[in-house]
Amino acid sequence: MIGVGEGMDAMSGRGSGTLAALAFECSPVATIYTEDRVVKHGNAAFAEMFELPAERLFGLAMELFYPAIVESERVAGNAGRALRATGRHADERVMRRQGGSLFWCAVTGRALQRQDPFAQTVWCFQDLSRQWNIGALRPRDRDVAMLVCAGHTAKHIGHMLNLSPRTVEAYLARIKATLSVRNVAELVSRLRPAFPHGAEFQTRMRASVLATTSSAVTPGAHSTS
Repeated sequence: MIGVGEGMDAMSGRGSGTLAALAFECSPVATIYTEDRVVKHGNAAFAEMFELPAERLFGLAMELFYPAIVESERVAGNAGRALRATGRHADERVMRRQGGSLFWCAVTGRALQRQDPFAQTVWCFQDLSRQWNIGALRPRDRDVAMLVCAGHTAKHIGHMLNLSPRTVEAYLARIKATLSVRNVAELVSRLRPAFPHGAEFQTRMRASVLATTSSAVTPGAHSTS
């Protein structure tokens, strides 16, 4: 057995570059290095979190790790402003594993060049799915949650999604139970950073509403299921 002192001596004989690479590869924190939002290097913890072989990480665009391109672009816009201002950014967001499941994730980033924050960036990720199982939300749950976060009432949401207000309330009850939140205010404060909003949000929801109404058997009829 190698003693602590011997182990430290052996490590001290390695170059600093080798130790840095070892620390990166063996870190329990999921970490990647990106250039222009393309993965150039990722450690084993990141590969495991996103259900990918480590050898496949190189060259992947960051948008592949989000539920939709529009969400990837929104997150990048928010992060870019903070990185330019301070060189650092942290938030919580919905991300997508390569198997397709969604999960809530805490993300911290550091830009090596503040004037061009995405040129060289290091990102660390923490899986928060045990606290917030966003992946357990069904597609319609997500639609309702997005509209609640945008400030719409149950009546307005029902009109937009071709649902009765009572059905919307039932969806909200299920969402709160799934995410273990006590009320709508807590739900909104937690989920709002995860969903698009403003003009971008309205564009996405208009497309969703058109798809919903075009597939309805009787236009204008309200679902009760």
